[in-house]
Amino acid sequence: MDINTAGIDDIKKLPGITIISAKKLIQYRENGNYVKSMYDLGEKLNLKDYQLEQLRPYVLISKNKEYTTTNYTRRVDL
Repeated sequence: MDINTAGIDDIKKLPGITIISAKKLIQYRENGNYVKSMYDLGEKLNLKDYQLEQLRPYVLISKNKEYTTTNYTRRVDL
């Protein structure tokens, strides 16, 4: 599952991920951030190395362009 697009229900089904961790990840994404790597995921959720290894088969981390740019618009006066 793509950790940068998955919903809270899918995230909390991952091994070792609690509802609190899932909410933390969703909040992180809502603030305009995204997970860049497995190491980054571990840092964001305070996961230990063995927990990351349990997640590795289930997690995909997209490198989608839309996550690397901001979606701000600017109003131009005419």
